[in-house]
Amino acid sequence: MNNTATAKYTAILDVALRLISEQGFHGTPMSQVAQVAQVGVGTIYRYFDSKETLINSLYRHLKQEVTAAMLAGFGADLPVRAKFRQTWLNLAHYYLAHPAAFKFLEQYTYSPFISAASRTEGTEQSAPLRAFFSHAQEQQILKGMAHEVLTAVLYGTISALVRGQVYGEQAVSAAMLEQAVDACWDAVKR
Repeated sequence: MNNTATAKYTAILDVALRLISEQGFHGTPMSQVAQVAQVGVGTIYRYFDSKETLINSLYRHLKQEVTAAMLAGFGADLPVRAKFRQTWLNLAHYYLAHPAAFKFLEQYTYSPFISAASRTEGTEQSAPLRAFFSHAQEQQILKGMAHEVLTAVLYGTISALVRGQVYGEQAVSAAMLEQAVDACWDAVKR
């Protein structure tokens, strides 16, 4: 894609994210996305042949962005606990700073709108984290629990805290994040 095409594609994804996180999938017509993104309806269909294709493209884009944010500073030379802490806090901070992305992923990760190919791509993107957990388990630093259970413990805690702030129930403080990451570490370490 050239710069203009890339800018239009990105504008469409950004607008779709905002509108869908506010109004839901069914409440967001493609014509509204086009209007707010300041592109023609035909332009949207040049990039996305259906709303489902747009949703899947947005899902893959966000999964890539979230994974990159989560793995920032994920150096090979860091001890396991420091890597664990870094990735956990990176994910929490990303979601707190990007509530629309959090809401979209919470709503659509297990939705029938997301294709098997998109799910597979999302899983592949998290391969470095899965490898890290497996390696830490082999070293007997982390408990030998299923990857899905480990992820549920870690992500569930982040999700609960972020959800509280995103929906105005509580403000998440730095102290709360520190308490939560320590509690998660205590839950999964040997």
